[in-house]
Amino acid sequence: MRHLTKLTIDVGQEWRIEYVEFLSKIIDLSLIDKTTFNPDLDLKFIHNTLNNIFILMGLVYNLSTLAIYPYSSHDGIINIEDISSIIPRHIKYLEVAIKHIHSMKVILDHHEYLWSLTLLAYSDQSIPWSEFIEELVSKKTISSIGNRIILYVFGLVKYNVNFNNI
Repeated sequence: MRHLTKLTIDVGQEWRIEYVEFLSKIIDLSLIDKTTFNPDLDLKFIHNTLNNIFILMGLVYNLSTLAIYPYSSHDGIINIEDISSIIPRHIKYLEVAIKHIHSMKVILDHHEYLWSLTLLAYSDQSIPWSEFIEELVSKKTISSIGNRIILYVFGLVKYNVNFNNI
């Protein structure tokens, strides 16, 4: 059995429960503390695959850092609610790529136990990121996150906002 601490999962097809079982036989999942998940899913496979990834996340019980970079060549198939549903409560550090302000709100609303949250946003000028950030700060909405939230917006609009001890 291999003693790994990092695991990267690139999914471009259905991820069946047999894959979870196979990984648990060749890797000591209790030693994994960092996982990167790169899903590119077809609509017909998305729910079964995300359910099996959720099962895997439960088996990786010492996991503290999770990075999720959803990519869909089937535009709009992967929504933030689906992604949010696979994030286990024992995660302390989360990095996730988002497309919309709604995605940021979903993550903030459902994962207040995080110590650190890094959001990578790809945007254009039609999304008012600066207004949303000002609203967050004025309402202290993000104060439930233990240490920090970092938001990077890439594209035509560029912000590098680091929220420390708000």
